[in-house]
Amino acid sequence: MKNLAIGYARVSTWEQAAEGFSLGAQRGVIEAYCRIKGLALTEIVEDPGVSASRPLAQRPGGSRLMALVESGKIGHVVFARLDRGFRNASDCLTTIEAWRKRGVAVHFCDLGGSSLDTESPHGRFLLCVLAAVSEMERNLIAERTKNVLSFKRQNGQIYGPVPYGFEREGDCLRPDPEEMDVLAIIKRMREEGHSLRAIAATLNASGIPTKRGGKRWAPETIRKLLSRA
Repeated sequence: MKNLAIGYARVSTWEQAAEGFSLGAQRGVIEAYCRIKGLALTEIVEDPGVSASRPLAQRPGGSRLMALVESGKIGHVVFARLDRGFRNASDCLTTIEAWRKRGVAVHFCDLGGSSLDTESPHGRFLLCVLAAVSEMERNLIAERTKNVLSFKRQNGQIYGPVPYGFEREGDCLRPDPEEMDVLAIIKRMREEGHSLRAIAATLNASGIPTKRGGKRWAPETIRKLLSRA
């Protein structure tokens, strides 16, 4: 048991689309690390299309990983990188401490160009520092992104998909008269007590295209438009 290892790999939906640090790349890193360390890798648990904002235990693959650890049949958990496994420093350190008490060591194949494991006091200390730094970096990036989006909203600039009722003009938005008329119809029908399904059916019967040129309106689309109005 002491030599048996489980790997874990995760990518978010955006990373899959951008072909970033893919599941395949993570599998390769984990497998190579286990060979070098002499660990018997029994399985690599994967979470495709899962955001890092979800705690490990609340992810489909993460929940399975936790169950495997609690089974007492493995001695090591291997992650390609720190940000693949944990939402924040608290999630990381609490989980790893619980695993340590069960005799399970955690390995990170790549932390700034070198590997790290929790089998030694030195490794556990470094992990505390690096987990805190990683969380700070994520928070700083999130704050900068929030400020940029806020600036763009205030200045009428595009910061995402072009919303219904507008069209793109360079980096800015300007009202689309035809779509604004459709929005007015939607709001009026809702105020008159029509259901979302009835409004969608009316638009479909009238042959009014959706934002992307589709021919079918859905009640959920109507709900989202009204929430932004």
